[in-house]
Amino acid sequence: MTKIKKEKSHYRILSLDGGGVRSIIETVLLKKIIEVFPTFLDNVDLITGASAGGILALELASGKTNEEASEFFKKIVPDIFHKSWYHEFTSLDSAIAPAYTNEKLKEVLQTQFGDMTLKDLPKKILIPAFQLDNHSSSVPEMPDSEKIDADEEYCDEEDQDFEIIPNPHHRKNADGPVTHHRRWAPRFFHNLQSSKTNEHLCVDVALRTSAAPTYFPIYQGFVDGGVYANNPSLCAVTSAISSGIGIENIVVLSLSTGRDGKFVSPDQYGAGNWGLAQWAPTLINMLLDSNVEITDFQCAQLLGTRYHRVDPLLTQNIDLDQPKFIPLLEEIANAVDLTLTFEWVEKFWFKKGDHIRPIFTPTTSPSYTSPILRPRVPKSSQDDDDEEGDNITDTNKENMNASIEVDTTIVTTTSAKSGNDTIDSTTTTTTTSTYTYRSCSIQ
Repeated sequence: MTKIKKEKSHYRILSLDGGGVRSIIETVLLKKIIEVFPTFLDNVDLITGASAGGILALELASGKTNEEASEFFKKIVPDIFHKSWYHEFTSLDSAIAPAYTNEKLKEVLQTQFGDMTLKDLPKKILIPAFQLDNHSSSVPEMPDSEKIDADEEYCDEEDQDFEIIPNPHHRKNADGPVTHHRRWAPRFFHNLQSSKTNEHLCVDVALRTSAAPTYFPIYQGFVDGGVYANNPSLCAVTSAISSGIGIENIVVLSLSTGRDGKFVSPDQYGAGNWGLAQWAPTLINMLLDSNVEITDFQCAQLLGTRYHRVDPLLTQNIDLDQPKFIPLLEEIANAVDLTLTFEWVEKFWFKKGDHIRPIFTPTTSPSYTSPILRPRVPKSSQDDDDEEGDNITDTNKENMNASIEVDTTIVTTTSAKSGNDTIDSTTTTTTTSTYTYRSCSIQ
């Protein structure tokens, strides 16, 4: 009897870091990927995101295009991160209250999602948030009959409203069930198989995962998922495994909101005798950055080359509430060389039956300094002699020889003195690099 080898089926996860306004970087990176692989998002099996990345994930999972999600972000960010003089005065510049209210954010999320729940989303999604009290009954979806008395012993097996992140190896009673003392706890909200959270409103989930401490109010007893999973890749991997996906089938594309290279030098910490005053400005950033870095390391160890991360270096420190830097963030993202990412996507993202297999042919050495991508498709394409012609679908024949041009503009300013006057002259040089690709089916 001949043994038939079963083909592995990739389970494709798109992971989006948190980062406030810096999530604009993720939308630009996705735009560049989609320009080369138009069906990229169609082939996602699970989208995960934390904080602002969680809102972007919900947008994409609801069927919005990346372009629509990007425009949504750019439109709402200035309104969300706006302080009235009254709020700034009464919060003592966020010393005794969050820097911003969540009223405007809730309003725009309502217009986007309405009464949509996680189970209504056409794509699978996983969103982390952090619950401040695991005995809390502040979430409105929980029926009164299911509310937990603060004095009662709490058992995870009774919790039907939140997805538990269990640890079966400790805190066991002699009687058997795993019980957890009252505490704060990480939570996942998703619509995967056997989900306990798929009835939750998308608006509520978005407000929970984006309730960044000191920036926005606590929402329904939850704060920002980024406090423990600002890079939620590993959360998605373990949840996929729990739902029955083999780890050998999982591939992850992880997009960051940029790293700014923060550090504390020996000159700064001196003898090392820091107290609260010295640690306060540094600690939150250190904790967020470290959980992103360790998740990156762990996913790379678990998945090897099936894990790929795009992590642009920022040219300056940009806080999550600074909309004025949106143009700079777009420029930084546009300047990222995605050659290796394109190669990874082609190798790992698509499987038999999927469409779009790009074949790159750079005509010049490409430069990635402030590029502007313009996809161009010829009006007619005929290549009857193509050796792969038998594999090309009728739909894709029209788009066989699509091309992308990367324009690089360099502006040089020189000064010269003429008597007492200084004369400035500007020279602009533009170079163009062209990539062409053919569209076909993966056979």
